Amino acid sequence: MKLKTFLDFKLNNPEAGFWIIRRGNSEIVGTTTREFSPDHIGVTITRPDLVLPDFMFYYMDYLAKVGALTSVSSGNGTLRQINIKDLGEFELMTA
Repeated sequence: MKLKTFLDFKLNNPEAGFWIIRRGNSEIVGTTTREFSPDHIGVTITRPDLVLPDFMFYYMDYLAKVGALTSVSSGNGTLRQINIKDLGEFELMTA
C-alpha cells in the first residue's frame, strides 16, 4: 500500500496536520515536526478512517530514523544535502 492512499503531501501547506523536513543532511531529512515552514512537506490525513494522525506523525519519524525513506530521497552535487522526491510513492510493507 502506498502512502498516497491515505495521506496528501504538499509543500507550503500551513493547514497540514504535521510536516516532514524535506532537505538537509541524512540525520534530519524525513523527520517530522509540528512547526510550519514553507520548505517542509505538509502532511494531511485524507482517510482518517484508516489511520490516526498522531500515529502517522510518529510512524513517519520512525521511518526517517531507521533510514527507510532513502528510496524516496536523493543527494545533489558534492554537498551532503539530501532531498525527498516523492513520499506518496513510498510503499508500506503489509503482512
